Amino acid sequence: MKRIIFFLLPFVLICSQKMYGQVSFFDAHVSKYGELEQVLGDKWDKIDSLIVHGPINKADFKTIVRCATDGS
Repeated sequence: MKRIIFFLLPFVLICSQKMYGQVSFFDAHVSKYGELEQVLGDKWDKIDSLIVHGPINKADFKTIVRCATDGS
């Protein structure tokens, strides 16, 4: 019985993290500098991981910092 519990425990913990952790990421594709805030729209405060494809500048970095400090 102990073997079954120790065998199933990691699966239960992994599944519970996926269901209740609700990891939210956003894959942003930008084509111009300074476009990141516009691409994120109203999702900026609900994501916890961000992937950006394309050119970014100082304004985009400020958007990333705002997401990190004021978002989830």
